[in-house]
Amino acid sequence: VCHVMKAEDVALALSHPAIMLASDGLMDRGQGHPRGAGAFPRLLCRYVAAGKMNLDDAVAKMSAMPAQKLGLTRKGTLRKDADADIVIFDMDRIRDCATFEHPDRPPEGIEWVLIGGKIAVEHGTVKQSRLGRAIRAWQWSRRERRHGRICEAAAFLSSGAYRILLQKPGHGRNGRK
Repeated sequence: VCHVMKAEDVALALSHPAIMLASDGLMDRGQGHPRGAGAFPRLLCRYVAAGKMNLDDAVAKMSAMPAQKLGLTRKGTLRKDADADIVIFDMDRIRDCATFEHPDRPPEGIEWVLIGGKIAVEHGTVKQSRLGRAIRAWQWSRRERRHGRICEAAAFLSSGAYRILLQKPGHGRNGRK
């Protein structure tokens, strides 16, 4: 694991209105990077609770914006005919607990997670860990991939949260140079 990101750089990036929150921290048998379990609670704890970002912007950066970018029209917002992917958290208790020594340690303050309307987490305890599905790059059309919507990797739906890996270098928000 490399330690290359400075807190000031992360804060500056997150302050930009077009920046979305993502994580490439994947877990394999309890090993991986702590951001795999802690990226989203960390945003809420270190930025929203600390007064550096408002809650509406943080939720949009974690849900609606990535869903829109990936063309997932039934994801990212609460509305009629959308998938019922919902995370209910206690803003007074939310915090990431993952460390480099224990990267799979779950966060505190996430009370409920519903994926497709089914309960995945109830009162902070995982009830169903196999809900949701991965969306892989090959599922996008050739045209979408060519125009930079997604590059090489994939977006993963995991525990109701979107993870976006890479956009083509040198491409703007619309995928064109």
